[in-house]
Amino acid sequence: MNTVDKNNSGFDVTQTLNTSPIKVLQRKAIPYAFMSIGLIWYLIFLVYPMLQSFIISLTTWDGIQPISLELIREIFVGFRNYREIFTSDEISRRAILNNLF
Repeated sequence: MNTVDKNNSGFDVTQTLNTSPIKVLQRKAIPYAFMSIGLIWYLIFLVYPMLQSFIISLTTWDGIQPISLELIREIFVGFRNYREIFTSDEISRRAILNNLF
């Protein structure tokens, strides 16, 4: 007696109950595989350049000299650039306030 349970749409209910764990895992992993492509593009083209720009802003690098470890030790100034912008440069302070308000 080989009976097949079917709902009103004719879909075989027993077929979905007998799927292997590997197929279920593959079915769940496919959306993550597609999302990972976008995440990788986001990290490469948005996050990495932002971090690189922030690190460069902590130096007095002119953008022309090739970067080396010795040069980084010489030109690293920390947050001095930001301190100068916010405290001593009136034009930069006015530009920041205009953008905020």
